Amino acid sequence: MRRVGSVVIVLAGVFFWRNGRVLKNTLLPLELPVAYFAGGDAQSQCKIVQDPALQVKFCEDAVFWDVAREGKDSIDRRLLVTCDPFREQWNTVMGPLHCPSPRGALWVYTPNSESSFANVELRGFPEHADFHPLGLDVFPGPSNDYHLLIVNHGRDNSTIEQFLLSSVFPYRATYVRTLTSVHFVSPNAVAFTSPSTFYVTQDHRFTRRLPGLLGKILPIVETLLLPGLAWVNHVDIHIDGQLDITDAARGIPFANGIAISGDGSRVAVASSSQGAIQLYSRTSDNKLKWEEVIPLPFSPDNVRFAESGALIAAGHPYFPAISDVAAQKTQVAPSWVVSITPRIKPLNTTAAIREDIDAPHPACNRAPISLSHEVRTLYQSNGSGFSTSSSGLWDTLSNTFFAVGLYQAGVLTCHGLL
Repeated sequence: MRRVGSVVIVLAGVFFWRNGRVLKNTLLPLELPVAYFAGGDAQSQCKIVQDPALQVKFCEDAVFWDVAREGKDSIDRRLLVTCDPFREQWNTVMGPLHCPSPRGALWVYTPNSESSFANVELRGFPEHADFHPLGLDVFPGPSNDYHLLIVNHGRDNSTIEQFLLSSVFPYRATYVRTLTSVHFVSPNAVAFTSPSTFYVTQDHRFTRRLPGLLGKILPIVETLLLPGLAWVNHVDIHIDGQLDITDAARGIPFANGIAISGDGSRVAVASSSQGAIQLYSRTSDNKLKWEEVIPLPFSPDNVRFAESGALIAAGHPYFPAISDVAAQKTQVAPSWVVSITPRIKPLNTTAAIREDIDAPHPACNRAPISLSHEVRTLYQSNGSGFSTSSSGLWDTLSNTFFAVGLYQAGVLTCHGLL
């Protein structure tokens, strides 16, 4: 018994040493406003846009889809959004794993249009295949078509679906192939590096697909206790569909969202259990060279770069609440979205410095200030204004902010963000 007790004490010590700040941030409740928006008044400038049938809900990821206007030197900016109205029955990351049969969907959201939402037909997609979409990315292709990748958490395994997306209405994504590999243990998010190559995060080594108690215990133990076991792969799709898969980065605790900077030189990976963003530079062979970590006041989910160079990160500041939502014990959980911007001149010290002070709950109250980057709250809510933020986008061309939520209906749209 004495030996067992010693082991427990050691494990507890490792747990609190590794997770002290994140544990406090994610397990202790906090007072957030109904809705705060950095661009002004959330009540008058923000609106949750919904489709008439209320089918656009429980959306995990969103990305800008810029379509060139024919004969004009301009673009139409739309959003592609992956949604799964049946997430409460099938969630391979948080659980439960009850019923995988009903399908999720891909939607196009066109702001400021009479018909804001349009469902994308998955033409040629296998009739009896599951479709539970998570991360996605889009890349310009031939003529009016765009390359599209979507992570799909099916009943038997998680795969990546490859499509050609037509920009002609009614929208359709023509099925190309299903990408599967023993390397795809837990794919979560994707980012194109060319029309046929991409990065993909693997969020866990141990997943809920493991049998019995193993699937219920090991993923939680990995998230909370063990060193980072998640990783990022780089994938090359050959013309015949064969895959070359290499390790780009390892040792990441719960590697979630991933994004590539506009110039292609840097990669950001959201580390959910670390409560931070890992920043990397890209090498010529698509390996990721670690540069620095930026602490955040919440567990980040997805990340996207804006044209300005700012990184937008959305996530979950109170883990028990989103767990209760997933278990259908409550209806809402808090939301928090920030921008992460390189400083013009790095700080020498953060002593006696406070920032993000316009927010009701400043980021610096929960996370150390970065010497190299400024973290600014764009939106936060106790869940009653907008719940379970999973992805945020900032259109700096129109000064519009967007967010989707893991267990939220519609797309949050806020105007006037400078």
